[in-house]
Amino acid sequence: MKPMEARFWEKVDFGDVVSCWEWTAGKTTTGYGMFKIDGERRRAHRVAWLLTYGQWPRKGMTIDHLCRNRACVRVDHMEIVSQGVNALRGVGPCAINARKGVCLKGHPYDAVKINGGRFCTACRREYTREHMRRYRKMKKLTGRVDRAATHSVETTSPDGQVPNTSHPACQPGDK
Repeated sequence: MKPMEARFWEKVDFGDVVSCWEWTAGKTTTGYGMFKIDGERRRAHRVAWLLTYGQWPRKGMTIDHLCRNRACVRVDHMEIVSQGVNALRGVGPCAINARKGVCLKGHPYDAVKINGGRFCTACRREYTREHMRRYRKMKKLTGRVDRAATHSVETTSPDGQVPNTSHPACQPGDK
């Protein structure tokens, strides 16, 4: 039986001096090479890292393919980074949106929401103005605006007490 290292490297197409070293054996449906060590399937690029540096990346860290080729096992095409950095370097929707600096209308993202999302204050201002224009138009045409009741003067609390209606928002009628 061949040693693990010999078994591994015979499944690699080394190509030329600068190109990726392509894994030629089994691959996952997402394109990562797979290699069996002691009966356990491992991703080939991680095994290449282990064979080259003698250890797995520490917990919480991952191997990023700088060449973006998942079947590449050339370690100088890889870098150890956090999972967050690896995700942001990718091509998924979150990574693409994180790299954007301007909104669809070309305004810079210049504010941050409580949840960490970014937005453009110019577009937010425009949206609010349009929303309020439609709101006032609806109120003028119908005399009222249908929206969920937030306070009810007639209700009582679970303990039988009448709620405090001194707040202006609790008062019936137009303001």
